[in-house]
Amino acid sequence: MRAFKWCTECNIPLIQRECGKYLTEKLERGKKGLRTKSHIVIDFPSRVKPVGRKEYKMYKDLFVNKINIGGKGEEETKKEREARFPRILYRSRNFLYSEMSRGLAHFKLALVNDENTNDWKLMNRKLEIDEIYNQTSIRRSQCKINGYFWEDPDYRQKLIEGNIQKLEKLEAEAIRFIKKDAKKKRGYEKLAAFSGGKDSAVTAHLVKKALGEISLLFSNTDIEYQETVDYVREIDEKYRSIFGKVIEAKSKNNFLALCKELGPPSRIMRWCCSTQKAAPANQYYSTLFTSTLSFDGIRREESNARAEYPREHQNTKLQRQYSAYPILNWTEIDVWLYTLWQNLPLNPLYEEGFARVGCWACPNNGLFDTFLFEKIRPEKAKKWFKHLQDFSKSISKETDHNYTEDWIYDQVWKGRRVKYHNRIIGDISYSNPNEFETMETDDSFTKHQDDFSKEKSFDNELNPCKQAEMMVISIDYPLTSDSYEFLKIFGQPKGISIGNRTLIKIEGKKFTIRYFEGSNRLQYKIFEKNKHKKQILRGRLIRQLNKSFNCIKCAACVGLCPNGAIKVITMNL
Repeated sequence: MRAFKWCTECNIPLIQRECGKYLTEKLERGKKGLRTKSHIVIDFPSRVKPVGRKEYKMYKDLFVNKINIGGKGEEETKKEREARFPRILYRSRNFLYSEMSRGLAHFKLALVNDENTNDWKLMNRKLEIDEIYNQTSIRRSQCKINGYFWEDPDYRQKLIEGNIQKLEKLEAEAIRFIKKDAKKKRGYEKLAAFSGGKDSAVTAHLVKKALGEISLLFSNTDIEYQETVDYVREIDEKYRSIFGKVIEAKSKNNFLALCKELGPPSRIMRWCCSTQKAAPANQYYSTLFTSTLSFDGIRREESNARAEYPREHQNTKLQRQYSAYPILNWTEIDVWLYTLWQNLPLNPLYEEGFARVGCWACPNNGLFDTFLFEKIRPEKAKKWFKHLQDFSKSISKETDHNYTEDWIYDQVWKGRRVKYHNRIIGDISYSNPNEFETMETDDSFTKHQDDFSKEKSFDNELNPCKQAEMMVISIDYPLTSDSYEFLKIFGQPKGISIGNRTLIKIEGKKFTIRYFEGSNRLQYKIFEKNKHKKQILRGRLIRQLNKSFNCIKCAACVGLCPNGAIKVITMNL
């Protein structure tokens, strides 16, 4: 946690060593005879945000209606508590901060059981506010506030003046970085990733300042808040001069349908990022004739994983995207003050109290985000919680999981391991089993007996000479006309009609593969003498077969191929 200074004269948080107003006066008057402005250092974390307008009202109502909060045991009137509630308020996680000239007002938020509600609320929680520390010597702020503090012209001006030197440095450095990367990737398509959040808004604005005309790529995931979608479209209609032109890439995957296939995403297995966010971006990239240089609003402070990010690198999920992060080292309060300085329009969800405005079903959302989700979207929340209930009950029949509402109530589902299809290849039999008897493999196979001799035409066509090198794989699921799409990386497929059946033959430099459509058996031969290399090639064949049976045609893999050779033929969920 980073210690912050607070200017007690201006009553503002500082992201620089001294208040900018004092530094300006010092330059104008000279250093002699000018007293140092009064500052205090407070335990003020960098991951802090100004409290939103509607969020502020929610806290104030909680505080004003609280009984016996006077600190000396006496009961205050609502009017007295209202007068004592701070007019300037910032939040970090479940703590509220406000310096009031000579003392620090410090509040803690808590979600507790709401046993008195009659409404349907699965979370069944209500918000409470407790005063942790409040010095008796507090006097009213010298910064007079009329209405909501973040929108008050006087207070906004003090915030900007007090931090202007640091803000100018942050902007100048980010613009230099953007121009340098754009020059380095001269032939690339330049764009800014746009999620609808404050970080992507700041990044887009910086890129627009640095490069002029720029496109913003918005991946509409099918699980965005409607406020986010409306905000992004408003940006395209009204604020192109500030940000740029918006390209909306909409996911073709139905999120809830995929949840039925794969189970809800979790922090451990966030398949939704691939199917709902990366897939539409990949589909857009496939229409371009060049790779892209994407400027993303990722910051180290957001998570432990992002703390290790390099400032630029080749994206692994999006092979045609080179990613660069202009504000990687910015703090949350840096971003908020920059939006204030540049007067950038922001997503209205921040007014409600959201610290991040991602997908409503994101497993990385905290308990407070879930509380706000149910508060502003009760019907959607009810549908989502019902889906989680149904899924929990369904897996309790198959595993040692026992369904309880606590699995949802305490957010346990966010730590689960995603259950993919249990479609695995069956046992393998060899014409010459001794050849591979020393192989070690971690593939799991179900027992599946299949009388290969019953398929006379198959047997004669594939192995008329009974060559020992030909191997047979027995599979739990029948090979279809689509299976060769996953196998043609080994060679060019060719279909041959034999009676009323179709034989697929794949001839390549390393493999010969043959199977009948609809059959549960596949024969192959590997043209490699080295046993270790032969084992590696066989493992690749097994993986491709597994992929073919587990594929749900979500298109998440499209951008993983650096040659752009993958495309989804059908989208049939």
